[in-house]
Amino acid sequence: MLQHKTRITFITVAALLIIIVLGFTGGLNITSFKKSYTGSLVASYSVVGHEYVRKIEYAIAYGKPLDNFFGMQQLLEETKQGAQGIENIRIISKEGRIIYSLEGKLIHRKLPAKFLEQIELNSKDAASNAYLSDHNQYHIFLPIRDRRNDRIGSMELLFDQALVNSRTQLYIRQIIRYSLILWCLALLVLTGAIYRFHIVSKEGEINPKLILTIFVVVLGLTQVGYGWINYNVFQKLYTDVAREYTSKTAQIICNDINQVISKGVTYRDLYHIEGWLQRFITAAPEIERIDIRDARNHILYSTRAVPGSNSVDSRYLYNLPLNRDSYQTRASLRMILSRSYIHNKLTTIALDMLTILLTSFLFMFEVTLFCMIFFKTPQNVQSAQSGTDIMLIRPLGFMFFFSAFMSLSFIPILMKNLYRPMFGLSQNVILGLPTSAELLCGAIATLMAGYCLERIGWKPAFLWGLGFFLLGSLLSGLAGNAATFIVARGTVGIGYGFCLVSMLGFANSLPNPGSNNEAVSFFNAGTYAGINCGCASGAMLAERIGYSNIFYVAAAIAILSGIFAFLCLKNRRIQGAGKKAGLNQSGRNVLGFFLNIKVATFFIFVVLPLATCTMFLDFFLPLYSRTVGVSTADLGRVFLLNGVAIVYLGPVVSKYAGKYLGVHKSVILTAVLFAVALLVFAGGGNFLAAFVSAFLLGVAVG
Repeated sequence: MLQHKTRITFITVAALLIIIVLGFTGGLNITSFKKSYTGSLVASYSVVGHEYVRKIEYAIAYGKPLDNFFGMQQLLEETKQGAQGIENIRIISKEGRIIYSLEGKLIHRKLPAKFLEQIELNSKDAASNAYLSDHNQYHIFLPIRDRRNDRIGSMELLFDQALVNSRTQLYIRQIIRYSLILWCLALLVLTGAIYRFHIVSKEGEINPKLILTIFVVVLGLTQVGYGWINYNVFQKLYTDVAREYTSKTAQIICNDINQVISKGVTYRDLYHIEGWLQRFITAAPEIERIDIRDARNHILYSTRAVPGSNSVDSRYLYNLPLNRDSYQTRASLRMILSRSYIHNKLTTIALDMLTILLTSFLFMFEVTLFCMIFFKTPQNVQSAQSGTDIMLIRPLGFMFFFSAFMSLSFIPILMKNLYRPMFGLSQNVILGLPTSAELLCGAIATLMAGYCLERIGWKPAFLWGLGFFLLGSLLSGLAGNAATFIVARGTVGIGYGFCLVSMLGFANSLPNPGSNNEAVSFFNAGTYAGINCGCASGAMLAERIGYSNIFYVAAAIAILSGIFAFLCLKNRRIQGAGKKAGLNQSGRNVLGFFLNIKVATFFIFVVLPLATCTMFLDFFLPLYSRTVGVSTADLGRVFLLNGVAIVYLGPVVSKYAGKYLGVHKSVILTAVLFAVALLVFAGGGNFLAAFVSAFLLGVAVG
C-alpha cells in the first residue's frame, strides 16, 4: 500500500513538474516571438510613416504651418492605405496637443504624460523604433522637424494588440499541441519506469538515487525533444516574419523608385540612392542587403560595397520588378533577408532551452527531496508532519531565495532608467544607492532579528520579515522615480535580513549540535539552488515581461514561502540569539573586538577587498552589459554560471586547497583567483571575458 501511494505521489509530482517546465519554456518562446513580431510591425509602420513625415517636413520648410496644414487629412488617409493594420494616425504638436487625426481636427485634446516622455525619447534617437503599449494598443511616435532640425511635432501611429495576437494564435495552438503530446509520452515513460524499478523497498525506504536518475533522464529527453520542436517551429516562424516585413518594405521602395522613374529620370541617374536604401536596413535588422539590378542581373546600386556572392538561398531572397525608364531599361529590386538575424533569434531560443534545462534539474531535485521528507520511516513522517524535520528548512530556503534573487541581474539597470540627479552626487554613486540601501538595511535588520528570535520565536520574525519583503517588492515594481526605488530596496533589505536570520535560527534550534550542522547544510543547499534558479528565471522573464513585473512575480513566490512556513513548520524561541547577534554585548567589548590587530587586518586586507570584488557581478556587470547591448537573459546566464561554480566546483577546490596548502595559503589562493578574474575581464574587455570572470569568481567564493 505504501509503495503504491509513493509511486502515485511521485508520478503526480513529475506530471506537474513537466507541465511547469514545458509551459515556462513555451511561454518564454511565445512571448519572445510576440515581442519580435511587434518590433517588425513597428519597424514596417515606421518606414511608411517616415515617408509621409518627410512630405510634411518638406511643406513646412517652405512655410506651411503644422497647426494649419491644408491637405493634412488626405496625407493621413494615404499613410493609412500604405500601412495596412493601422487603426488611427494623429499629428501631435510640440506641446502634446492632438491637432489632427483620421477622425478630423482635435485641437483641445492633450496626450498623457507618459506619452509625452516617449515622444521626447524618440526625438532624441531618430533611428529608434521604440513604441508604447497602452490599453491593448501600440503607439509609435515619429518626430516632425523644421528646417533647423528642431522638433515641432510628431506623427502618432496606432495599431491594436489584436493584430499581433491574430498572427501568433496559430503558433500558440501548435506549441500547446506539441506540449500535450510530449507531456503524455513523458508521463507514460515515467509511469512505466516507476512501476518497473523498485523505487521503494519492502521496508518502505525510498531509493533517492534511482528516483533522481529516472527524473533526470525523462525530463532531460522531454526538454531536448521540446527544444528541437521549438527550434524548427520558430525557424520557419521568424523566416516568415522577416519575409513579410521585407515584402512591405520592398513595395514602399518600388513605389518611390517608380514615381521618380515616371518623371523621366533614368536608372543611371539615381544619385546617392545607396544612402537612401541604407536607411531601410538601419531601421530593420531583418534585411541584410538591398540591390537594384538590370535585366542582365548586373548590380546598378547596392547597400553593400563588396557585392559578394550571387548565390542566395531562395528562402532568404525577395525580388520585385521595377518600371522601365525612358531608355526602356529594365531593372529589379532585390532584397536579401538577414540570416544572422534569424540565427540570433534561434540561438536565443537554444540558450534559453539549456538554461531552463539546468534550472529545471535544480528545481526537480528540490521538489523530489521535498516529497521524500513525507515518504520515509514512520518516525520521520511524524516529525515532518509536526513541523520539526530539519530537512523542511531546505524547501523554505529555496522558495524564499528564489524570489529574493529574481531581480539581481537588473537592479542597477532599472536604477539607470530612473536616474535623476540627487544631492549633488555623481551618477555612479546614485546608481549604487539601491544596492547599498538594501545591504545596509539588511545588516541592521539582522541585529534586530536576533533580538526578536528570543522573544517571539523564529516563525513570527520570519513572517514579519516577509511582510517587509513583500512591501518592498511591490514598491519596487511601482517605483516611478529613483528616490522611491531606493526606499523600496531598503525595505526589501529589512525583510531579507529578518528572513535570513529567522531561517538560520530555525536551523540552529535543535538541541543536538550535529543535527544543527546538518540543518545548516540543508539550508545552504536550498539557498544556493534558489539563488541559481531565481537569477536565471528572473533574467529570462524580465526580457519578456519587463523589469517591474518581476517584482510582482517575486512577491507571489515569497507569499508561497510564507504559506509553507505557516502551515508546515513549528515555531520555536531561539535562546541566546540576541546575544549572538551582538545586541547584549557592551560597546567596549564590540569596540575591542574590531580594534584587535588581527581582526582589523583581516577585515581591511581580506574581507573588504573581497566584498568589493563581488560587487563586480552585482553592480558593475549589469551596467556594462547594458552599454554593450547584452540581453538581460544572457546576463542571467552569467549569474547562473557563477552560482554553479560556487556550489559544485568551489567546494572541491577548497577541499584540496585546504588539504595540500593549508589555511593561510588557501586564503592567498582565493585572493589570487579574485585578482585573476578581474584581470581577465580587464584584458578581454568583452562579454566572453565576463563569463570567464564570473566563473573564476564563483570558484573563489566557493
